[in-house]
Amino acid sequence: MDGMARVMVPGVPSSRVTVGVGGESDGTAMTFLQRTNPLDWCRTCAGPKTPPRHHTRLRSPEKDRLQGQKISKRHGTSRAGEVYVAIAGHGREASQDRHRETDRNRPKMQLKDIAVLITGAGSGLGAATARAMAAKGARIALIGRTRKKLEEVAAEVGGVALAADVTNSSELEAALAQAEAANGVARILVNCAGSGGSRRLISDNSVYPLEKFIDIVNVNLIGTFNCLRLFCARLVTCEPIGEERGVIINTASVAAYEGQIGQTAYAAAKGGIVSLTLPAARDLAIHRIRVNTIAPGLFATPPLTKLSDAALSKLGEAVPHPARLGNGEEFAALALHIAENPMINGETIRLDGAIRMPPRILDVGDLNFRF
Repeated sequence: MDGMARVMVPGVPSSRVTVGVGGESDGTAMTFLQRTNPLDWCRTCAGPKTPPRHHTRLRSPEKDRLQGQKISKRHGTSRAGEVYVAIAGHGREASQDRHRETDRNRPKMQLKDIAVLITGAGSGLGAATARAMAAKGARIALIGRTRKKLEEVAAEVGGVALAADVTNSSELEAALAQAEAANGVARILVNCAGSGGSRRLISDNSVYPLEKFIDIVNVNLIGTFNCLRLFCARLVTCEPIGEERGVIINTASVAAYEGQIGQTAYAAAKGGIVSLTLPAARDLAIHRIRVNTIAPGLFATPPLTKLSDAALSKLGEAVPHPARLGNGEEFAALALHIAENPMINGETIRLDGAIRMPPRILDVGDLNFRF
């Protein structure tokens, strides 16, 4: 065995690996060399996830010199003449050691030089997220309806401004193609595009217009899903970075949980985003793409800044702590952490200062917005 090439076992430091032939050792925990497709490995433990019958043991060192070969691990005792790799330590403790070694050596998703798509990026939460990610070295593409606002933010962050309606698939596909030509395939998507309105079901003896309900649901829920699906179609063509390909961050609202008077459509749309988060994360897990959602509370975004100072002060006092409106930088800070933390997946995170919305704080009339 002195002439054999070095054997590399995924997830195991070389100091713990010994190559030998069956019958040469005491027959304790062994790991047989097996031919295997690297795609059949378990990404968690670096072992095979298909049944043993799909692999063939190597009967002699002459049969395959092992140089540069991929190998997988199956514990057992050796038989005479079989090639094996013995790993120091076995059982639960050794398994935990392998997981720790693998975790330490995995590359992480970093924002530097990563292409990012942000919808609704002309103002508010989307613009704040663009600034924060650009500060980390990301290449930003901003998508929205108002080109002038997008261009202002794009000039600030060194990004590209792309006017598109997130509910229009042909416009969105064209925008994604332009973003890819400028920055490469995007690995992070932040969905901030949305619209809203406040109106009771029966107001001034008239019923809530169906068209208004459809429009709010279409922009918030359908638009989010449309961006998600088209983004993934491009991302799956890329190789993973370490253990993941990319991240999707959606924007919901605490209205998904405690919709106020007049928020029937808005609460329904944001509740849909919360509900799709986990199944989307499960769908995309096989492609190593994470899906998460942020549910902000009361934030100082353009729709609210239209209110009077007295009204804004009253809204801020409704937040337990800190007793104020949130700001875009705080939303962006959470988006950054979600992007860089690979264990956050399938989760909706409330960002609300512990508020639980009452039926009504202010009577703001028919408040409409779209960004």
